[in-house]
Amino acid sequence: MNPNENEPTPPLTDEEREHRRVRYAQYWASKRVADEFAGAILMPESKVEEFRFVGKAPAIMAQLFDVPVSAMRMRLGNLRRQ
Repeated sequence: MNPNENEPTPPLTDEEREHRRVRYAQYWASKRVADEFAGAILMPESKVEEFRFVGKAPAIMAQLFDVPVSAMRMRLGNLRRQ
């Protein structure tokens, strides 16, 4: 048993709060980049555009690429923004 377990946690300083905010932002930025990279590897732009051109629905494309529908929709959105 930790002897300090029941002691209240001191409040964060402004510097600690800012450090956590920056780390949180960095985490989500790196996660977004990793997700986009994985999407590009798993769902190549040329194939996605080919399937979109012939009118395949996102759910069907997700099955063809063996990815979740949410990942397929994200990839489609990323390609539209390019």
